Amino acid sequence: MPVVDGDETARRIRALHPWVPIIALTANAFPRAMESSRLAGRDAHLIKPVDRAQLLATMTKHLKT
Repeated sequence: MPVVDGDETARRIRALHPWVPIIALTANAFPRAMESSRLAGRDAHLIKPVDRAQLLATMTKHLKT
């Protein structure tokens, strides 16, 4: 993203809408990126290529009403 990165975007969404689930979908599998994702307020961090079953399970977990 040209203006803000994904972590900053997650922080802004979390500040405005704390109930909205945020799931990162990224090729960055390094532990540092996963920790940064968690600290930014994301609910999950999935690594590409995404396993369909894992994606569906993660979405189901975080989209329960």
